Amino acid sequence: MILGDRAGLHNIITGSSSGKSRLLMLITINLFTARQLTCYRR
Repeated sequence: MILGDRAGLHNIITGSSSGKSRLLMLITINLFTARQLTCYRR
């Protein structure tokens, strides 16, 4: 999911500047969930 979101984020960055706000939100959510997954795995 994270890889797919990143691919979409690149399109948003190059596509429109208005999507940067959503981009930041998705990045923060992905980082937060990623940390939780690593914690659960350990």
